[in-house]
Amino acid sequence: MAKPIVWMRKLHKWIGLIIGIQVFLWILGGTVMSILPLDQVHGDHLHKPVKQLAITSQQRQAAGAILNTLDAPIVAYQVKSVFNRPLLVVNTESSPSLVFDLNHSKPINGMTEQEISLNAMSIYTGDGKISAVSLINERTSEYKKSLPAWQVTFDDSTATAFYFNPHTGELNSVRNRQWRVFDFFWMLHIMDYQERENFNHPLLIICALIALLLTLSGVYLLVKVFSKRDFSWLTKKR
Repeated sequence: MAKPIVWMRKLHKWIGLIIGIQVFLWILGGTVMSILPLDQVHGDHLHKPVKQLAITSQQRQAAGAILNTLDAPIVAYQVKSVFNRPLLVVNTESSPSLVFDLNHSKPINGMTEQEISLNAMSIYTGDGKISAVSLINERTSEYKKSLPAWQVTFDDSTATAFYFNPHTGELNSVRNRQWRVFDFFWMLHIMDYQERENFNHPLLIICALIALLLTLSGVYLLVKVFSKRDFSWLTKKR
């Protein structure tokens, strides 16, 4: 009958062969993601913070008057300033997003391409210019928030893209080359090759358990290969 250390070596060898590449990708991905500055991944350096004006009492009164005119049951509403424009955003049972300009008490039927371009350039701090503005209606690998959305791309050194809410003009997301590199290694790290969001799926759990078994077998072998003679230099110093 083979000694435990013999079959443990075989087990360790085959587990290492099966899971070794993924363990390498975990280590590589963790290294890359730890090196990339998170503020640059988020694109904080590519846009100025949007300074908003305080909502006045007159504008709040206008919001109340608008709410009283709505017939559909109100689910939620919010009064806020977006690019110094006071807005009332209302969700009703019949409509997911109604937006009103509180300066004129009039509904806003979505942001135009020109308005989005002006908003983008007013906060952009990069070294390029707008290369394209498009309204997207499908989720992509780099944008998974609410749709539709305005996408503004720039011809700068980091391939920056801004994503705006088409109803209010709010900046939803910022993407650049650093973010895309980070997202690629995040995909490899969590092994979600489609949505790149779920780290509780069976494939990752199974691989993690196999990697744990690899570690435990390695620890067992490490303990077994050492003897008292390997530590004799410690006793000599005493």
